[in-house]
Amino acid sequence: MRSAEAALARRAKAFKEREAGLRSTLLEYYHMRDRAERARDDGRAKAERIRKEADARIAAILEQAQTTAEGFDRQADSVVARLLAAGESRAQVADLTGLSASQVRDAQRTEAQPSGT
Repeated sequence: MRSAEAALARRAKAFKEREAGLRSTLLEYYHMRDRAERARDDGRAKAERIRKEADARIAAILEQAQTTAEGFDRQADSVVARLLAAGESRAQVADLTGLSASQVRDAQRTEAQPSGT
């Protein structure tokens, strides 16, 4: 009987050790899964912050580029007006610049308008 009790005790001890090992392994598994999910969430949040910052910077760059381009457009319209003032016809200016006749007319009108309108 004593050998049966010893065998059962050994078996119980082995079972408890196995269960403890499984518990530890499962805890590690769930801990790693939680860390993986947090890493993904952190990455998504960081990417979203970067995206918003980039969008704001892109908008500012495009706005500055548009402002700069508008200045050059006004200067180009001024050159068109000077060509016309030099006696070139709209058709000749269009041919020389690659603009259409209506674009030459629009440039002439733009140049004739007071600044700031």
